[in-house]
Amino acid sequence: MDAPPPSPPAPARLAVAAVTAGAVAALGVSLEGPGASHVLLLPLLVVSGGWLCGRLLPRVSVASAAALTAALVAVPAATLRLWVGLTAADASGTVEPSAALHGLLTVTRRATGELAPVLAAGAVATALLWGRRGAAGAAILAAAAAGAAAARGGLVAALEALNVGDMAGTARWSLLVPWAAALVLPGALVGLAWQRPRPRSVGAAIALIVTAGLAAFAASPPLRAVEAGLRAGPAALPGVALPTGEAGAPVAAQAFAWPDLPEPAATFVEAETPPWSCVGSLRKWKRRPRLTAAIGLPPDGDLAVIDAAIDSLSGTHMARLALVGRADPAPSGPIGPWLAWPAASMLLDRPPHEAQWARFGPAGLAWIGSAPAPGDRAACALLLQPGVTVQQLYDTLRGLQDARIHAPCAAVAVVPSRWRPADPTADLSSLACPPRRRRSRH
Repeated sequence: MDAPPPSPPAPARLAVAAVTAGAVAALGVSLEGPGASHVLLLPLLVVSGGWLCGRLLPRVSVASAAALTAALVAVPAATLRLWVGLTAADASGTVEPSAALHGLLTVTRRATGELAPVLAAGAVATALLWGRRGAAGAAILAAAAAGAAAARGGLVAALEALNVGDMAGTARWSLLVPWAAALVLPGALVGLAWQRPRPRSVGAAIALIVTAGLAAFAASPPLRAVEAGLRAGPAALPGVALPTGEAGAPVAAQAFAWPDLPEPAATFVEAETPPWSCVGSLRKWKRRPRLTAAIGLPPDGDLAVIDAAIDSLSGTHMARLALVGRADPAPSGPIGPWLAWPAASMLLDRPPHEAQWARFGPAGLAWIGSAPAPGDRAACALLLQPGVTVQQLYDTLRGLQDARIHAPCAAVAVVPSRWRPADPTADLSSLACPPRRRRSRH
């Protein structure tokens, strides 16, 4: 007796698969985010795609119809991945340069939060529509969902490590990200071993390959796209000696090798504001976004080299100078090239009235009055003295703003040479901005 022809999914099964897939996707997708439209699209695609693939029977094998269904329900996840990648890359352009790496991980984590639920919903829909006849496609989508979830977990852990200054942990956790899509292959093998009947036609193989490609793309966080948007900035600077230290966060700005930077003031757009101006309240001074110039100075450079770099930015829009260093040893992983160029930032605008001052020379820091305690996140200002080197300034700036030791300073300003008092014992508080007057309510 001939075997009965394969039957398409019944209308009731189509309805159950559509509702269940929509519910699974909605559990992990915000209805206010970009994934909302994909959640609404998925049930419709399950019904229409399942019905259409069922209508292809018996002209194609049941394995081909099931594989084609898996490819169709993988489309929302792939389009969502494309959308969040573009969104993350666009958002990276507004990240403050001094927090480039933090912004890279943050926008990538936000962008990948909805991928796993949509992939899981596609796996559920395929399994409900075809059962073991669609095991290969369902397993591919389920493995991709697991990979996307693992990658997002790695990004969350990397971000937490970065927040406490654990750069080695940041690099280690980010290693999970490139391998997110690799789970698709074992998922496909497990699904093929479980599926009955196994796909044997060319059409089924092509459909499964397309499904695997879409799922692997959807499972991979858009880390590289965001990194490109942030301008990885610090170049190799071949042949240039730089300060060395532990791995750390760089800045998203083009790095120059001093003294090979010709006429820096002509390189940047001239500012219309007077040099060393006040920028407002203490809160605004700490958090104000600033254009940054990252410059590599030799570690044994003296105060004259430091002053030349700072003075080169006078009259431009650059209000932050970042000393580029080289990590020793350099970390590995997908963000290793970032962590290999740790930067030490100093602000070039005038400190607020509340700033805590210190003289900084070869012997170290000499605070005027009380020194900021760990965790104070104070506004700090330094008066550089003869004998200080680039390496000493680099180490001090990083130490004062190091999150691992609950940084005492939220930001550190350095007095440009033209404003440096001739008397080394002069009252430094007079260099700060005058106290802000409170507005009268009358």
